[in-house]
Amino acid sequence: AGDRRLALLFAVMARCTLDRAAWAKYGLSQVIRELLLPSEDARMRYYSGVYLLRHWQLNQQDTYWRQLRQVILAAQQAGDDSLLDNPLLTAVAIRKCLDRELSHGTGADTV
Repeated sequence: AGDRRLALLFAVMARCTLDRAAWAKYGLSQVIRELLLPSEDARMRYYSGVYLLRHWQLNQQDTYWRQLRQVILAAQQAGDDSLLDNPLLTAVAIRKCLDRELSHGTGADTV
């Protein structure tokens, strides 16, 4: 079952990469955040993190780089390289930074 889910994930990711409207149509951002990132399958979490980071990097560059700088600073202050070595942890940290920014009303783009 895990291999089938992974294959389906790759198919949807490929579709969303080729068709920007498909990202919104399939709600892939929400699916990844709510279902795949907390998944027990390490492959699903890894590829979800990689895909989210790449999507943000290509489609929301200003927000991505601003949030990534904050994550890098936090990792340096904590002396924790794992935050940057693991795409899942990086994606989650970026999302948390954005949530904090949005809760303070700075008007950042949605990642």
